Amino acid sequence: MEAIRRIVDAERLEGLISLPDNMKRRRLELIITPVSEPLGEKKDVLAALESLMGAVPDDGKDLEDYRRERLKRYESAD
Repeated sequence: MEAIRRIVDAERLEGLISLPDNMKRRRLELIITPVSEPLGEKKDVLAALESLMGAVPDDGKDLEDYRRERLKRYESAD
């Protein structure tokens, strides 16, 4: 496993990580190691949208039709 090891002044870590008082105003050893596998590449937004096209069948209703349908369903719910 690959690791990065550096000696840094505690002041450089302010705002990045909370340190206990006994570690402030000192030089600290910072060790960074991966905790997971690399994340996959982010998909292009357009490609993601295209992959969703057709997931919900088009039944010809517009937004107002869906709104009325939902309101009617909630009116009768007890």
